[in-house]
Amino acid sequence: MPRYVKDEINFHKFLDAMLQLKEVTLEQVCDGLCTSIMMKRIECGDRLPEKQMRDRIMARMGVSLL
Repeated sequence: MPRYVKDEINFHKFLDAMLQLKEVTLEQVCDGLCTSIMMKRIECGDRLPEKQMRDRIMARMGVSLL
């Protein structure tokens, strides 16, 4: 079983909060990045995207993760 950093496990909660804060939809965020089905799985916590995908998702919403 892969080892996850605590922050990675809660990425879906952070994503949900950012979607609400930025007032964007999953479809707007995933357009050109991944399928809406995959994005829904990420939002529900069923799938943890790789760091590069997490960075792209956050960049799409104007959030910079260092």
